[in-house]
Amino acid sequence: MAYKYLVKTFRWENGTIRSNTIEFLSEEAALNYARSYGMAETVKIYYDNQILYSANQAPNTDLYA
Repeated sequence: MAYKYLVKTFRWENGTIRSNTIEFLSEEAALNYARSYGMAETVKIYYDNQILYSANQAPNTDLYA
């Protein structure tokens, strides 16, 4: 059984943390998606239950007005 690359995104929405998980078959595709995803405050790539990549960005305060 081949492992899949999981890209998990996390963001605050109306005082609640929302997460989304997308599966990829290649590390390159997962990394390209993670680096291009703009709405998340935290993006992580997992492979075989280990974190390969993690990025945090400050929330966009314009969305919380």
